[in-house]
Amino acid sequence: MNGSAALVGYIAAASIVLLFVLGGLATPTDHDWLRSRTGVSRGVAGGIVVVLLVLVGALGVVGRFPRTEAGLEAAFLPGVLVGVGLFGLAVGVANGRTWVRFRRRGDTPTGEVAPGPVAVTGRIERADPPTAPFFGGPAVAWEWSVEAKNRHGTNDEGRRAWSRARTGQGGVPFRLDDGSGPVVVDPTAARLDVSGKTTEERAPDDPPGRAAAVADLDMGGERFRFNERSLAPGETVTVLGVARDVETNEYRSDAGTGAADRLASDRGAGVVLDASADEPFVVSDRSRAGTRRRYATRAWLGGVVGAGTVALGLRWLLPVFEVPVPV
Repeated sequence: MNGSAALVGYIAAASIVLLFVLGGLATPTDHDWLRSRTGVSRGVAGGIVVVLLVLVGALGVVGRFPRTEAGLEAAFLPGVLVGVGLFGLAVGVANGRTWVRFRRRGDTPTGEVAPGPVAVTGRIERADPPTAPFFGGPAVAWEWSVEAKNRHGTNDEGRRAWSRARTGQGGVPFRLDDGSGPVVVDPTAARLDVSGKTTEERAPDDPPGRAAAVADLDMGGERFRFNERSLAPGETVTVLGVARDVETNEYRSDAGTGAADRLASDRGAGVVLDASADEPFVVSDRSRAGTRRRYATRAWLGGVVGAGTVALGLRWLLPVFEVPVPV
């Protein structure tokens, strides 16, 4: 295979890979999980794939594309390492930016929240909380996922794997109070950063709670694994978001709900924290100090591990393309 043919073949293969990955990121199941668990948007994830494909193409132009099946196989694992490392760096940057926002906004008393970006910590209050959809119990915010075993049949080795098939989240407005007065939070579109998780494995015809009502379970599979995280009244949480005035609609968000506005008006809170197109909206189940440590740790680990993995992958990948490794 000559160089031109190898380049054309690579471009064709890279286009197929790119379409496949971007198609996966377009599904709610994948991009909701990506945002919730890592803080990385699907746009950034798609950009990582593009950067990796461009990098490999550039190495083929500067050096030489592998011309044998063994050469292609030798390039696969280091290429994966570089991609994983780039994703780790993205996770580190995303969590680092959130940490910076928490640090800059300090800790505003809930009774003194004014319209605009803010970070607050307080105790959840809700007189009539609904129950979480899967496993019951009073809750004001929840997120869930359903994994299916052997959904698409066994693989070539006959192994039966679990795959994430459905995801979702929900919640109701609640009051947050640190003793200085309440502020209303609408968690419907928040990134829930909750550490505890309840998991149950069940037969497809035996879903827990309201699972059949909130999730489309007609998806195949021998067994289902139901996962749920939730926040209940009485818990202490830290919220990073944007407060808007319910009277003047200053900092108005399209995600705001009438229920949140009514709750704020009825209780004299005056402002509602909800989603904004320009600012992150995070509800964490830790104190302000604990939340900052959580994001600082993720940023540090993502950056260090990501950079190291990229360096290792490149050191392994460059010789495959006959490109000298910098000393």
